[in-house]
Amino acid sequence: MSIGNRILKGILDEFTDSFGIKKLDEAKQFERLVNYALLSKIDPDAFSDPNVFEQVDVDGGSTFGLDAFALFINDALVANEDDIEIHRKARRMDVRFVFIQTKRSSSVDSGDLLKFVAAVRNLFAENPSIPLTDELIEARRLISEVFRVENARLFGSKRPRCELYYATGGGKPTDELLPGLLKAQEEALTDAVQEVGAATIKLVDADYIIDAYSEIENRFRVSITLEKSVPCDNIEDVVQAFIGFLPAQQFLKLIESSDGSLRKHVFYENVRDFQGDDNTVNNEIAHTLADPVMLDKFVLLNNGVTVVAREFSNIRATEYEIGDYFVVNGCQTSHMVYRHRDAVRENGALKIPVKIIHTNSNDLIAKIIRSTNRQTPVPDEAFVSLDKFHKRLQEFYRIFPSDPQDRLFYERRSKEYPSVREAAIERPRIVNLHSQIRSFASVMMGEPQLVMSNNPSTILREHRTRLFVEDHKFTPYYLSALLLFKYHVLQSRGRIDGRFNYARYWLCWLARMTMDMRVDVGPMNSGKTDERCEQMVARLSDEEFCVRLFAAAIETFEHARTGFTSNNIVRKGELIRLRQFRDELRTHMQREISAADRARTPAS
Repeated sequence: MSIGNRILKGILDEFTDSFGIKKLDEAKQFERLVNYALLSKIDPDAFSDPNVFEQVDVDGGSTFGLDAFALFINDALVANEDDIEIHRKARRMDVRFVFIQTKRSSSVDSGDLLKFVAAVRNLFAENPSIPLTDELIEARRLISEVFRVENARLFGSKRPRCELYYATGGGKPTDELLPGLLKAQEEALTDAVQEVGAATIKLVDADYIIDAYSEIENRFRVSITLEKSVPCDNIEDVVQAFIGFLPAQQFLKLIESSDGSLRKHVFYENVRDFQGDDNTVNNEIAHTLADPVMLDKFVLLNNGVTVVAREFSNIRATEYEIGDYFVVNGCQTSHMVYRHRDAVRENGALKIPVKIIHTNSNDLIAKIIRSTNRQTPVPDEAFVSLDKFHKRLQEFYRIFPSDPQDRLFYERRSKEYPSVREAAIERPRIVNLHSQIRSFASVMMGEPQLVMSNNPSTILREHRTRLFVEDHKFTPYYLSALLLFKYHVLQSRGRIDGRFNYARYWLCWLARMTMDMRVDVGPMNSGKTDERCEQMVARLSDEEFCVRLFAAAIETFEHARTGFTSNNIVRKGELIRLRQFRDELRTHMQREISAADRARTPAS
């Protein structure tokens, strides 16, 4: 069965080109598109690493009724226990368990829907009656971690939500019995899984997927009426700028999507994420919004919202069209207005102070982000990608290397490369801060276990003296990202066994040592290190060499894994988080390299 909706099929074709997954069959391509559209609406940064597609995919071919699972805490995708610990330290845990089942059919199959719900119930059951695959065992481990006492006490009065999405390639269902079936299954699931506060089941159709994808890609336009504003004088690198206020109804157009959900991606550039309802400042905002007497004073009490837009045009009189925009300051205000939207939308007394800046200068945008977010305490690592080192690193990526097939693009800011269709940039070629941290820490620092068990922000914070240091050469950073890219390309083409994707950071580390014939790469500020890295980059332009290189890495990894697990009972998901296993592999590689050196040295 193929997708019949031609608009949806066009989006699927663009999506598969963008992520380089043409080799997958259409059913799996569509699953990934749906996962991308649904999960990115919750966390815009969810798929900054293309390998997240494998992480959330729990359909290994034998999985009963379930395609994808994702855990979100405070609207951020969670990959491991370290991510959970970060949120625990923030003293706030708003938990969402998200399950997805995807069908290309044009209608909802009630039998498949019931199997979907049964699969979710089985995962939460104390003693699952349906055997769990490795992927679901890992999902169950994360769920159990969430419910540990030290985490559960931070739920407050808001217990975790369980959200089920059943997606098809057709239109809105017309079966009159479906609403009753959905309600009954929601109630049954809520009763069966007592740890969750509520279970919801949402049917996702073609129109929803099309709208969600367009929104995530920032291809939507919003018309607003800006009646009260003052235009700024000519400012270098600024097309136009206005300072004024928007009535609640007009402001909500900027942050609320067509389905009524919050446009999370427009806050991506706001380095301070939403701090929750219980935050002191947000609590005060809530009291003001809930008090009719105080609504007209909001414009005096609030610092306002700063919006940076690449597209902003006057349609007529006071009506403007805005596109490709981000809220770079005012995340807390925006979230609280959204939370009170039903009460304030039509209330003309509420005015939100706004500053709208129309510019295409990345440097200016970076300065605006840094300055506007300095008004409240924000960790220094939140600004790291705005530093001079990263600007120079981005420039280095732009000119290096000479072979077009090895071109990568360092993205300091979200959506810096938005015109994927026009520029023909495949998503795996775009390296953002988090993916650069992961690749460098594993390949160059030799710490692949850190990447599998730690959030990139944690790695950066705890290893500041080893990452992005001012005198570091740039080629080692590029090489580490290129190895991950080469692995992804070969794996997507079927030239590397996909079973080893879980160990990709380990394999790239092993590949670097095998090429370099060194365990430690050397000082990152050394010209000799830089020269060797350039030579390795050049060698990676040969695809057959890459295939042999990763085959050798897989052989080494498997040999070490077999030996280690014969003496230690440990699952593969736990193995790649162990420093002890890293140390054994490192020792093994040192012996192999030393033996090779002796073999090359003539006997005296």
